[in-house]
Amino acid sequence: MKPTRIPSALRARAHRAMALAALRSDTSLSNRLRRYNHHMEKARSLQAHASRAEAVASQCPVQVPTVQGGVA
Repeated sequence: MKPTRIPSALRARAHRAMALAALRSDTSLSNRLRRYNHHMEKARSLQAHASRAEAVASQCPVQVPTVQGGVA
């Protein structure tokens, strides 16, 4: 079974990509730095949220039942 990705972790990855794209854009240096910092701040926040959610999920003793044959 594949591990499920946490949506906030996916969004954090997207914001890191946008931060790098901001550095490569054809705008002024101050604008590139402002956009980079904005996206990296958002990525760090989302990554912290994903880490907390993963920690809580790993401590949860409840097992989710799987569906087999289309009947729950």
